[in-house]
Amino acid sequence: MQKLQLLFIVSLFAVQQALECYDCDPSEVQQCLDPYGSNVKTTLCDVAEDTTSECFTMYYLPGDTSTELEGYYRGCISSPNSDDQLTCDYIAQLLEGNVVTCGVCSEDLCNDANFTRSILQI
Repeated sequence: MQKLQLLFIVSLFAVQQALECYDCDPSEVQQCLDPYGSNVKTTLCDVAEDTTSECFTMYYLPGDTSTELEGYYRGCISSPNSDDQLTCDYIAQLLEGNVVTCGVCSEDLCNDANFTRSILQI
């Protein structure tokens, strides 16, 4: 019985550690500009061993052969890095095109419109 209680406590701790991020793309143009005000869907980040889960916001210009849309993307990324700039570099390496602005944060729903304004001032 004690093992079952311990397993429950550990799994409860793991669930509490999951990071919640806004999740949208340019197909939802107005919503993704202001996710809080537009009631954009949220997602829980996967917690993986040896990675850091963070919320991200980026403005992306697709390459010539890319099927992705130009505009803001918000979501969750698990990267092997814990440094914000390295995580943005990691995102850029995964995409074909130009990541114009990028920012990552590690608090629930931190990748909102206020966060976007702060990364544009960098």
